[in-house]
Amino acid sequence: MAYQTRAADPERDRPAILELWEGALQGKVSREDKLRVHYLECPWGHPMVELLEHDGSPVGVVAVQPRDMEREGCRISAGLLMDFAVAPSHRSVGPALKLQRAALSRGAGQFDLIYGLPNHSARSLSERAGMQAIGTMTRFVRVVRHGHYLEHHMPRGLANVLGSLVDGVMGTVRRLRSAFGASKVTTWSDEPTSEFDDLWRASRSGSCVLAARDSRRLRWRFPAGLARRVRYLMVRDRKRGNLEGWFACESVEGSLRVVDYWTLDAARGTGRRLIEALAAAAASLGCVSISIELLAPEVIVQSWLIAGFVARDSRRVLGRWRDGLPPGAADGGLLLTSADEDE
Repeated sequence: MAYQTRAADPERDRPAILELWEGALQGKVSREDKLRVHYLECPWGHPMVELLEHDGSPVGVVAVQPRDMEREGCRISAGLLMDFAVAPSHRSVGPALKLQRAALSRGAGQFDLIYGLPNHSARSLSERAGMQAIGTMTRFVRVVRHGHYLEHHMPRGLANVLGSLVDGVMGTVRRLRSAFGASKVTTWSDEPTSEFDDLWRASRSGSCVLAARDSRRLRWRFPAGLARRVRYLMVRDRKRGNLEGWFACESVEGSLRVVDYWTLDAARGTGRRLIEALAAAAASLGCVSISIELLAPEVIVQSWLIAGFVARDSRRVLGRWRDGLPPGAADGGLLLTSADEDE
């Protein structure tokens, strides 16, 4: 019997989906929690799931998860291609390609944009299925405690001495900025607050295509109680006390990893003072560095580079836009962070 594909339901086909995920997907949450949160509790509806069958038995699965976005206030229906898994005995190009093409074909009538970040081994398959490069997700890093970094280039004792000197100078610069009213006030929160929604409404998304940076999305994307622990650094104006930005962060092996963020002027580039507040908070926690993965227009990327971040590794983002979109919808650039990716 030839391979066949069919639309699947995440509730009705739950056993088959979980079995196909076994050993094929890696992540920080269990398969059961992943199905519950990312499929059954997705705020924009259940993902579109496609099953591959052979002799009536499920041997492959892939999904397109709704990720609503917008551009200049106009809704863009986006979908994240994710959780591609094929049983080991059926991992050849033909079946895998048939499965991805079926999912993209169904999704073409439902989504303005389908995007994904396949690993190296799956990238060529996704390109053959009809996706193409639409950008690069780059990891940017800034060192905030220099002794550990310098150990890679000189003896440990000398690295600690020089690192302490550099850290001291940086701390002095921060204190001088504070004395002249240039610093910000920062606090940590375990949950997004209603102020996040106020900030999103007060800001402008510009010409970028991006997801709403509101509390609803964050509560779903980083739910309390799962393996990942995300905290929110809230940055306020020292005099007025109003929220000017937030950074969703997690600690990973001594580094503070920014998984999402938003500021009042984020679409035009995050202000240096806000990033310096982030750096000071990371240093006070004892973190060695800060990192963020970002795909964004050049003006946004430059604001992070100016603040001392350096580009490290990168990954290609693949996607496919639907024909007939409003003029410019596919040309304004995407803004993606780790939060726009799968768990």
